[in-house]
Amino acid sequence: MPEPQPFSWKDSRILISDDEPDMREIFSAWFRNLGCSVTEAADGEQALAALAGKNFDAIVTDVRMPRIDGIQLVQQLRRSGRYIPVVIFVSGFMDLTLPDAFDLGVEAVLSKPCEKKVLLSAVQRSLLRRDLIFQPPEAIAPPPPENYIRETVSIDAPTAYLALGRGGISLNVGQRIIPDAAIGFSLSFETGPLTHLAGWGVLRWCENLPQGARVGIEFLQLDEESLSQFARWLAAHAPFSFIPKNCHSHSVFSAAP
Repeated sequence: MPEPQPFSWKDSRILISDDEPDMREIFSAWFRNLGCSVTEAADGEQALAALAGKNFDAIVTDVRMPRIDGIQLVQQLRRSGRYIPVVIFVSGFMDLTLPDAFDLGVEAVLSKPCEKKVLLSAVQRSLLRRDLIFQPPEAIAPPPPENYIRETVSIDAPTAYLALGRGGISLNVGQRIIPDAAIGFSLSFETGPLTHLAGWGVLRWCENLPQGARVGIEFLQLDEESLSQFARWLAAHAPFSFIPKNCHSHSVFSAAP
C-alpha cells in the first residue's frame, strides 16, 4: 500500500445542499475557510444540476428539501453509478433509519444543530477512506480485548451471513451490543476472496434477532494484511453501500463481477 500523505483540505470540492439559507451559509463558510471549493444548492434538484456539470469530492445534504429531497438525491446518485461520499442531516429516525442510510451509501448521519468539528470530522474521514486511509476520531478509543468478535467463517455456517461494504461490515453475532460502542473484529474465512479481516470500528446500528443480533460496524482501523485484501476486494466489486444491511450482492464470498 502507498504511504499516506498528510491530509489537506485545500481545493477539496464540496457540494452543500440545504433549503435553509442560514445553514448553507454556515456550512459553506466552514469549508471555504479551510481552502475548499464550495458549491451551494437550495434543494436536491439544484444539487443534481450541479452534479451534472461538475465533479465533487463530498456532498453534505439535508434530508428534508423541496422538489427532490436528500434521500432521492442519494438514490439518483446511486443509480448513476458515481461514488461520492455523502453526509446527510436527518430530523429524526423516521426520516431514514441508520441501516437504510448506510446501505444506500451514506457515510455519516448527523442531526442539527451540529458542531463544526463533528461535520468536518465526518467529511474528512470520508475523504481519507476514499484513499483507503482509516483514521479514528480522537474521541473514540480502541476497544478493550473483551469487546472483540472473533470468528472463523464457513460459507455453510449461519455466521456466513456477512456482508462487506465500502466502509464497514454487517454480520450476525451471538451477543447483543450497544450501538456507538467501539468494537474489534478478527475474522478468518475458509473460502472466498478474503481470508483475513481484522481491525476495529464503531457499531453504527444493531438489530436484535431471536438469538443474538445483526450489527453494522464502520471500519476505523484495519491491520496491514486486512487493508491489502480489502483494497483488492474493493477494486473488484466497487460496492456503493457503505455498510450493507444484508448479504445481497456484496457477500464476502461473492466472486468478482
